[in-house]
Amino acid sequence: MSLDLVAFLREADLSSFPNRGDYSRRYGALDEYMNKNVHKDVVLGAIATDGGLLNDHGPDHIQTVMARAGDMLCGCGALAVALTPYEVYLLLCAIHFHDVGNVYGREGHEQRAPNVMRAVRPLLNNDSTEIQCILKIAHAHGGHNNGDKDKIGQLQDYPVNGRDVRVRALAAVLRFADELA
Repeated sequence: MSLDLVAFLREADLSSFPNRGDYSRRYGALDEYMNKNVHKDVVLGAIATDGGLLNDHGPDHIQTVMARAGDMLCGCGALAVALTPYEVYLLLCAIHFHDVGNVYGREGHEQRAPNVMRAVRPLLNNDSTEIQCILKIAHAHGGHNNGDKDKIGQLQDYPVNGRDVRVRALAAVLRFADELA
């Protein structure tokens, strides 16, 4: 049994989101743009820069990471995590950005998502608070921070646009879903 995160987002009540915004529509525009204009170039960029082989990090990989996250969240008894619709939106966005830095090369790719995100800021309503949260979640999926590989442990949960967001939990879901993918 799995939870379709995109369907969950689509069916959520608008009152679940800051300012009653249509985050499903916003996510749909981001998803379409990323799949058409970004993900298909990620592997090619890494190969051109590093000359090596990289597992599929294109649109299929993104869909697989989403599916694995949905598998994890669908309910495994006491391990089930009840995310809010806004947290699901942030998680889905972070999934889209977690590997895009590979377009500039594999080494340190998790730190380069902001370079790609500049082009899509309008699709994210230019909301810098939300964008920073998405980047923190995506950034924690790999690499080191000040020599420490536990980047998730360094994160703090905090409110985003007046909504409590479990940043650490979202980063953990992304990291493990990516490993399973």
